[in-house]
Amino acid sequence: MKVYRYYDFLLGAYVCVVLCANLIGAAKVATVHVPLWGPVTFMAGVLFFPISYFFGDVLTEVYGYARDRRVVWSGFAALAFAALMSVVIVRLPPADFWRPQQPAVDAFAGLWPTSDLINVTVTQYVLKSGREVAATPATYWLVGALKRAEREDYYDRNTDFTPFSLRA
Repeated sequence: MKVYRYYDFLLGAYVCVVLCANLIGAAKVATVHVPLWGPVTFMAGVLFFPISYFFGDVLTEVYGYARDRRVVWSGFAALAFAALMSVVIVRLPPADFWRPQQPAVDAFAGLWPTSDLINVTVTQYVLKSGREVAATPATYWLVGALKRAEREDYYDRNTDFTPFSLRA
């Protein structure tokens, strides 16, 4: 099996982005005023979550679908573990002298009016999709650079495209 110079680095960076976007980014809802548009409300994770799409595109183009799928499952496993740890930590009783504010991690389900939830969801979708489109030139520049650096131009032949396999 071929050893790649940058694959592990990209895997780690992807997992870091997914964790930060979903744990730290979800802790803040921001509203900014966009000229000629008005106020736009979004969860802060939308600012860097599209980077995970960037990694997905690059990994698939350079290393193939199966290796990208392993990276995505690694990110999912890390996020599931972090979510479990978050639930455990939030449910632990605090010390008598420790009373920090933690509403962002105590869950938001059922706390937002439906109209606000729909508005933020649509905004998230538009911002993520727009960033992906805007990043396309940089994506293909990096794909070309990595293909040259890795001396790899992977083509998925005989690849099992099921999303549930961990086989590379």
